[in-house]
Amino acid sequence: MKKHNAIDFFLINEPTLSNIYSPPAEVGTIYSNLYYNKELLINNIVRIAKECNSFIKQHHFSFFENFSTLQDINDKIIEKQEWSEWNKIFLENTYFKAIIIMKLCNNHNKYNEFTTMYKLRISDAIYKRERDDLIPYYEILIKLMDYLESGKYKELI
Repeated sequence: MKKHNAIDFFLINEPTLSNIYSPPAEVGTIYSNLYYNKELLINNIVRIAKECNSFIKQHHFSFFENFSTLQDINDKIIEKQEWSEWNKIFLENTYFKAIIIMKLCNNHNKYNEFTTMYKLRISDAIYKRERDDLIPYYEILIKLMDYLESGKYKELI
């Protein structure tokens, strides 16, 4: 992970499934404790790392205890949560991740239902609302689906 992505991972403030995975401190507060007059405060790094570790053990590890396999994620999140809520759980490329999980878990009904709806939703945005910025995203979606439907991924597992 790049440095800023790693820090963002630990300091994410988005609500999640049960809204308990957000750290107790704001990102700006932690950054301001790390620097003073643009100088890194070495002594504070250890303290902040301990706080982050404690938070991760308390909240993030419990997430992985409940969702230890892709099948758990499929059964407990994809099957039970509205698709519009998935982005609170899967950070970045939310719907691509969900599509891959559905396919790997042989969740054919949900995969077909979701991809049909999602392709239509994106193509409507492109053509009816003139969202040309979504064309590359749509192309990646189609490539991903083509790859998954080809079954080539099975050679890797």
